Amino acid sequence: MRIEIVTVADPSGIAPPSRRPLSPGDLRRAGQAKGVEVDPGFGLGGPAGGPA
Repeated sequence: MRIEIVTVADPSGIAPPSRRPLSPGDLRRAGQAKGVEVDPGFGLGGPAGGPA
């Protein structure tokens, strides 16, 4: 499964506003910064990514 950031509204600069594919490390860092558990196998869950 390939996940790309198309629009970044998060001003904290965690995810760069580019179209490069996210790595599991990127997902983990973004999840930790938002205080949620992120499972790289299912992509971003919760409010930002919707139900996985």
